[in-house]
Amino acid sequence: MASMRELELRRSRQARELSRPYSAVRGIHRVHSVPWSLSQAIVSLGPGAPLLLRDLVDGAFIVGGNGSGKSSSSFRLLSLGMMKVGAGALFLTTKPEEPDLIRKWAKSVGREMDICEVTAAGPHTMNMLELAVSQKGLNSAGGTEGIVSLLNEGTDLVDRNADRKSGDNAIWESARNAFTRNLVDALRIVGAEIQIHALSEFVATAPRTRQEAESLRAKIEEIVLGRSEANALSVAGRVLLLVRLAIRTGETDVDSDTCRATWDYWMKEWVNLPQKTMGSIEFTWGTLVGALKRGDLAALCMKRTTLHPSALRNGSIVVLNLPTREFGDAGRVVQGMMKYLFQKELERGGDGHDKSRPVLLAIDEAAGFLTPYDVTFQSTARSSRVCTLMATQSLASVRQVLGSDGAETLLGVLQTKVIHSVDGETSRWAADLIGQDWDTQMTFQNNGGYSFSQQMKYKVEPIRFSQLARGGPENGLLCEAVVFKPGARWNGENFVKVAFSQR
Repeated sequence: MASMRELELRRSRQARELSRPYSAVRGIHRVHSVPWSLSQAIVSLGPGAPLLLRDLVDGAFIVGGNGSGKSSSSFRLLSLGMMKVGAGALFLTTKPEEPDLIRKWAKSVGREMDICEVTAAGPHTMNMLELAVSQKGLNSAGGTEGIVSLLNEGTDLVDRNADRKSGDNAIWESARNAFTRNLVDALRIVGAEIQIHALSEFVATAPRTRQEAESLRAKIEEIVLGRSEANALSVAGRVLLLVRLAIRTGETDVDSDTCRATWDYWMKEWVNLPQKTMGSIEFTWGTLVGALKRGDLAALCMKRTTLHPSALRNGSIVVLNLPTREFGDAGRVVQGMMKYLFQKELERGGDGHDKSRPVLLAIDEAAGFLTPYDVTFQSTARSSRVCTLMATQSLASVRQVLGSDGAETLLGVLQTKVIHSVDGETSRWAADLIGQDWDTQMTFQNNGGYSFSQQMKYKVEPIRFSQLARGGPENGLLCEAVVFKPGARWNGENFVKVAFSQR
């Protein structure tokens, strides 16, 4: 096999170099077998170098700088390959033109009838709170935890503080989880419908200081003893009154320990939190509520569910047509929460064998949608037969969201790497990833003799990644990349250089 150095394109010799044995990935394998085999090829990286379904269920990470052509080449072709074999798919969107492109991809492989778009104007809606408890029922600890996990996923999307996600602020995370759990339990105890508006009104009127809590406690005790009326109580006050009555009478479907813990939280623990912690929780919660209550997005998220996440296992190609460049943070948060619901559903499907339909989870500009749960999900995605395809511009964007430890873990479980033109820290990471090997050097001496020595050298030097072709007419519409996977045997190597076509 020729060395990587011998296979490097030089821009001044583009025409001649393109006649060398690089593999131009122009299309996908026309394979559509049922049951689906993990050994079937999705795309060819060149002679003796197929990229298999197995390589994609191990997770794929595409990285390339702005203008490197990753979206129009490798991301597109891997998505097309999965569509062609009949996989279900979920696409998150950043740019307004992406939904049109995905529709064209589906049409090109005969899957246009499988497209299912989620837009702010309908017709498909997803009541996310309803879906979060649909498997276990509201009046159960499982139902509460389903909503709590979903809302915490939403606050993770709002709060992009990497320190908190890397565990450096466990106190804040614990406080946030307690807030969300007791918020949901308060409404569950009194039998109220768990809706974002009801949750929001409770938070807005809950006591915030010890003095306010003591005043509310006294009013509630007067009402319980029949000495006062409940008319003057706020929304939170009326709910907490019913919680107090539930503790006293036991007339609730929720266990007594949870009732007492919920009462104690809002009367003691919440009001005794440090102001900085309380303020941070209120800010992230308020931002989340603002996203879910925003115009058409509110209707999309709060009406009855017409699109269930199980649609992916039936072969639907779901496009979340809420691009962040149009809907801003609200679109990003809503798409991220929907992604979480699809992930939770996918974890229940798939049997790890060559039977169930594989599903593609495709996220371009993935850093905007990442949360710590993506790391957890990817660790079991193989057994669920989910092919995660994430593309981003640099490692820094992932670390900014997940922290160094979280980013390292995610990149570890996304085993197939596609590295386009990058520089700086990302190019050094790529060179370290592929590794070093012994290289024999010949040195000429002054007396006319020569000697040999061995030293460790990068198999692919960091600078080479910045020299990869970036597509466009000047490069024959070819975008170069180095594809790497631990344990691969592509002509005896675990990496291969590829020219992906933009055609």
